[in-house]
Amino acid sequence: MQTLKEMINDNAQKYPDKTAFIFDNSSYTFKQVNQRINRLINALVDLGVAKGDRVGILAYNCPPYFEVFGLAKAGRVCVPLNYRSVGRELTHSRWVHAEDEY
Repeated sequence: MQTLKEMINDNAQKYPDKTAFIFDNSSYTFKQVNQRINRLINALVDLGVAKGDRVGILAYNCPPYFEVFGLAKAGRVCVPLNYRSVGRELTHSRWVHAEDEY
């Protein structure tokens, strides 16, 4: 079984010009998706986001969701947040940590 990293890289290499997904009236090739994920990873590395760090996304359904999930390729963890939440529901103090549940 392939890892997400292997799958993204392999598809970009084997099928660079094939459509990976379509959103609204825009289509994205496997090569474009891989490039967008790599750019996001590099930008986050420049900001100090390390392997194992969590990266939240607060957005409507859109192509960046796929890119953020692709962060797993570099060992980062995607944390999708509900865009319908209000500010107090998104603050760090409201998060439940696994170690607090035991």
